[in-house]
Amino acid sequence: MWDHSLVYFPTDFGRERTRPLDRLAFGTGHHLNNGVLLVSPLIKGNRVYGGVDPDTLLTYGFDRETGEPDKGSVMVEEDLFGAVAHALDAPFPGRRDMPALVKG
Repeated sequence: MWDHSLVYFPTDFGRERTRPLDRLAFGTGHHLNNGVLLVSPLIKGNRVYGGVDPDTLLTYGFDRETGEPDKGSVMVEEDLFGAVAHALDAPFPGRRDMPALVKG
């Protein structure tokens, strides 16, 4: 069974203090500036994909084909869902494959 499994460990979403121009009070918005841990024999492991910019402390993504860090990219929920679905070979319309991450 393990040969066909994937365990997903999410981190909590990030918070930001924002204030719309027409407001006096600050709000706290959610963002996905965080990381996840995937454990599975279906993915290429033993490495970190993406990184953290030391100047801004924001995360950045990676090239979906090569796995190389890409400070200009931002990974979104669809990327994560696509990576999990790709690893589990679960097709759906609009799936974003990640050859850099998935074995096979």
